[in-house]
Amino acid sequence: MSETTHLPREILAAEQEMDRYWSHRSESYSELNRKELRSRQKNIWEQLLFDGVDESRPLRILDIGAGPGFFSILCAGHGHMVTAADMNAEMIRQARANAAAAGADIEFVQVGHVLPFAPESFDMIVSRNVTWALPKPEETMALWGSLLRRGGLLRYFDAEWYNYLAGDPVCAEEMRLHDYSRASEMEKMAFSLPMTFRRRPEWDRQFWQSAGYAFEVREALNSLVYDGEDRERYRRYPLFGVSVRTK
Repeated sequence: MSETTHLPREILAAEQEMDRYWSHRSESYSELNRKELRSRQKNIWEQLLFDGVDESRPLRILDIGAGPGFFSILCAGHGHMVTAADMNAEMIRQARANAAAAGADIEFVQVGHVLPFAPESFDMIVSRNVTWALPKPEETMALWGSLLRRGGLLRYFDAEWYNYLAGDPVCAEEMRLHDYSRASEMEKMAFSLPMTFRRRPEWDRQFWQSAGYAFEVREALNSLVYDGEDRERYRRYPLFGVSVRTK
């Protein structure tokens, strides 16, 4: 078990603000997830999650930063033993409700920087749109790797959501999403986070290679997971997926 400690004061403050932000946005974000569960995106994400995965037996799966439970519900629907972990209490509440509506059997755990799991506890770890917000990405990802059993799989998806903040202000305005009334608050938080200033998935390749893991990066996923207006809205934010296997 490990703890991400000694965080700079500005990052701790950003995390507290982020917790308040997601509490405020939990209901609307949960509704987006429910729409995904009713759309063709559900099948697309299932294919992305389980591509190349041996599902001949139930797997023990950890969904890190589970939010309203989208990935957790998909994994439980495949008959796997799922633990959904999130730092935000309102997200956990939304995820419980969504899982109940879907008839999904999921264990829910609210976590902080200490993850209450023993090493080599999981066959698979999944995550979506979480790694950009890690205050200590190298430390945290190394911890995730340690939670995998031999031959286990870490599979996460993300994009350069706020990297435009590190560039020219004019370009930043062109890149900025104006979908949410409190989007400017998230920008302030993102400015204190290290991933905002790292090019991805180049950073991910370098990290996992130096860590000695077998890995694969899949890019340009937008055309698969987005339709119509969403495809246009997120065209400046190319989604990528990273699959990491233990030996």
